[in-house]
Amino acid sequence: HANNKTEWTYINKNGEPFSVLCTIVFSKSHSEEQCNYIITAIDITDRKKQEEELLASFAREKEMNESKSRFVSIASHEFRTPLSSILSSIYLLSKYTGSEEQPQRDKHITRIISSVSILTETLDDFLSLNKIEEGNVNMRINEYDIRQQVIEITGELQHLLKKEQHILYEHVGD
Repeated sequence: HANNKTEWTYINKNGEPFSVLCTIVFSKSHSEEQCNYIITAIDITDRKKQEEELLASFAREKEMNESKSRFVSIASHEFRTPLSSILSSIYLLSKYTGSEEQPQRDKHITRIISSVSILTETLDDFLSLNKIEEGNVNMRINEYDIRQQVIEITGELQHLLKKEQHILYEHVGD
């Protein structure tokens, strides 16, 4: 006795292909003079369609998990720098206790405010991305002066630079 299962593609009367699971059973009579084959064919088109949908669903879920991992990685990086700046500024503020050191305190308070603003903007950006993925945001296209924006961003980052670090920006064109 031998059993064999295979998937075949049949063509229906309209010329359209459909999937079939064929089971072939082979047996010989006791005298082994006669061979018998029993073939059963079952239409598995719906099952194949469900398998394809399931595989597509798994692929989408895998992609979503990878996106979530990238999001967590980016978010942790984007939040770590401003948080470090806030922490160091608070530590330095605690060292300036005399009234003559008010300018140093003001400098670090400004740095904390700037870092909190950066965190808030970053969080808003991540939330906006989430809304876009959910389809809850309509895009508005606006023109703006990218040169001015880069100058503002580099100005905000100046306080994070070490003595030997510099930000160089060159702009060509409109």
